[in-house]
Amino acid sequence: MKVSCRYLLVFFVLFLVVTFGYVFPQGFREKLQQKIEGNSLQFQQSYPPSFKDSKNSKLDRPRLDKAKGESYSYRADTLSVSQEYSDPLSSYAIYKTDYRAELEDNVVTVTGNVIFEVFQTDGWTQIPLVSSQVGLIDAKVNRGTSYIIMRGDKYYLMVDKPGRYTLNIDFLIKAKREREYGPGSFSFDTVPAPISQFEFTIAESDLQVFVEPSIKVEQKQQQDKTVAWAVMPNTSSVSVRWSKALPKDEIVPVKLEPKLYADTATYVSIGEGVMKCETNINYSILQSEVSTFRIYLPNEVNLLNVSGSQLRDWKVSQQKNEQVLDVFLNYGIKGNYPLTLVYERSIGEGSQVTSVAAVKIGGVERENGYIGIAASTNVELKTNKIDRVTVIDTKELPQTIWSRSVNPILLAFKYLGHPFDITIDVTRHQELPVLVAAVDSAEYIALYTEEGKVLTKATYKVRNNVKQFLRLVLPPKATLWSAFVSGKPVKPAIDKEGNVLIPLEKSQLQGEDLR
Repeated sequence: MKVSCRYLLVFFVLFLVVTFGYVFPQGFREKLQQKIEGNSLQFQQSYPPSFKDSKNSKLDRPRLDKAKGESYSYRADTLSVSQEYSDPLSSYAIYKTDYRAELEDNVVTVTGNVIFEVFQTDGWTQIPLVSSQVGLIDAKVNRGTSYIIMRGDKYYLMVDKPGRYTLNIDFLIKAKREREYGPGSFSFDTVPAPISQFEFTIAESDLQVFVEPSIKVEQKQQQDKTVAWAVMPNTSSVSVRWSKALPKDEIVPVKLEPKLYADTATYVSIGEGVMKCETNINYSILQSEVSTFRIYLPNEVNLLNVSGSQLRDWKVSQQKNEQVLDVFLNYGIKGNYPLTLVYERSIGEGSQVTSVAAVKIGGVERENGYIGIAASTNVELKTNKIDRVTVIDTKELPQTIWSRSVNPILLAFKYLGHPFDITIDVTRHQELPVLVAAVDSAEYIALYTEEGKVLTKATYKVRNNVKQFLRLVLPPKATLWSAFVSGKPVKPAIDKEGNVLIPLEKSQLQGEDLR
């Protein structure tokens, strides 16, 4: 049994040596030196004098001619083809990239794997890799000869043969941190590809890692470290930041009761023994949605119409000394909601003392309102008594009231909540008759014919206010041939007394006079 345990221990040690290259953990510096010493990086500081065939150029390669029958076609799965520079550089396609990053001592080691294909054989193909600000450790391809050059602030990979390549690249980046073990971030350039994956490992637990841009990020916690994986769109750079994960407290859903506030604007028109009202209600709904409203109206009110968006139905019921209006919507609403009521109340003929019929909004925290009163006929309106309302200038009324007014608004009030009372004296004065129509001039032109007949044309200048017909008495044995009003032909009629009736138009105002 002891011998078997010894064999198992030896096998485990050999496995560690073969797999990881060492038995005991090495420091960051030793591992870095090991990578640098074993790299295959061929570095060139700048462009060679010419990419054309030249005896003086170290990078010169003989131009490759296609073998007989050999061809290089554009791949159907290529999503990104680049030809960044003109000839002699060749076009290429990047298929996919895979980057892995690991943080240690605030230094990020990035390992990238890039699969690409070069299509043309004439000249050199130059592929941008990373910024020259990184610490480039190694960059190599799986076939042929390649070189690394630096141009401006970027490193570029140079290859001169067509075919499919796999590039492996290693480089270092300095991470930024606000404090030790505090929030941190870093970013680096990537080779743009149709599909790209990124994995980041940090030797700290309970972290939240953010990768931008990313399509999806998955994160898992391992023993004393955090690993985040992301799939990214076609991008030329990646930004990573992390911070301590916030505790995920379980939030228990709470059913909140809705809070309603209402602002009303009521236009009142008094005349012909009827008080007509239109009330615009603007609800403010907070905390949760509501789908029904309740409004109280005086008993003597006759509700004519209710209008609003997503209105499903409404009904009026009797409750004690008032009417109850219930309004139903198609679905729950939150925020602002306007509702309009049209109703009327009979106040009787002649002079009266009447109170304004105002609605009361049910189930609200607060109700504010404006009331504007106008006369629709020749009645005189005067305030008799008010309680818990404020008399205001008509100019202070909201635009919703002014937009409904046809006649001048005579009285204006503002109230804050119920109950309140407004009593109005309605005085009806005796009406005087007015001129309903006037003929300003009459012109006759008569033509005597050889047969002894008379043809007469009569033209009347008429100002008509409310008269429906112009009555004419024709001479005995006269026959009416035609009639025109405002240049348009009309069809006359005849009453039982034999008078000819010419239908008139109502004259329009022209300045201060009738036309």
